[in-house]
Amino acid sequence: MTRKLAAAVATAGLAVSALIGANGTASAAAGQSFLYRGEALHVGQMIYRFSPQGWQIQLVMQNDGNLVEYLRFDDGSRYVCWATNSWGSGNNNWAVYQTDGNFVVYNSSGGAVWASNTKGGGGSTVDMNANGVLYVGTKAINNGC
Repeated sequence: MTRKLAAAVATAGLAVSALIGANGTASAAAGQSFLYRGEALHVGQMIYRFSPQGWQIQLVMQNDGNLVEYLRFDDGSRYVCWATNSWGSGNNNWAVYQTDGNFVVYNSSGGAVWASNTKGGGGSTVDMNANGVLYVGTKAINNGC
């Protein structure tokens, strides 16, 4: 019984280490519709959900440094709902929902280029509702799509 428990603990530790990675920030799981505190979106990653019409609402960390929320239609076209306007600030930016409740876009040098200013706020996720309203914790930071 003790060996099984030790093996399970070791396996869980390896899984957490793999998730956190070298930069110390967990990434969003594939297909996840939210970020927990401590999780990040790196270039090319997104969280998403579906609107009542079945269209996909996406929050995407783009390779131009901008974090953008899109409404993606069935034909593949997209409409920009909201953006951090941090394009041009670097091509290796990432967005992290920090453990203090602030959602921040950092450039490759570690400098903050945008922040939600939600430090100390309630809630535990960054997510969107079916109308595209983006929430950092319990605070809405846009008006939706």
